[in-house]
Amino acid sequence: MINFPQTAITRNPGDIFEAARRGPVAIARHERSTFVIMTYGRLERLDRLDSRWRHFIEEAPPELIDEAEAALNRFEAEGDA
Repeated sequence: MINFPQTAITRNPGDIFEAARRGPVAIARHERSTFVIMTYGRLERLDRLDSRWRHFIEEAPPELIDEAEAALNRFEAEGDA
């Protein structure tokens, strides 16, 4: 994933949108990825990818909660790299 500083939103928006056409783009504030910009088509594909993630936490089976926590931990570890 390509990373841009938050200041690039106003200084180089064309670069961000061009990169987002190729894949998700992370926007960092104070060197920490905070937002992601992607095409609407990619968002739609992610939305259809796995409806299992549409549970409320109280309804989710324990194995799904474990899987979600592991995914979040991996995501956070990648952001620190």
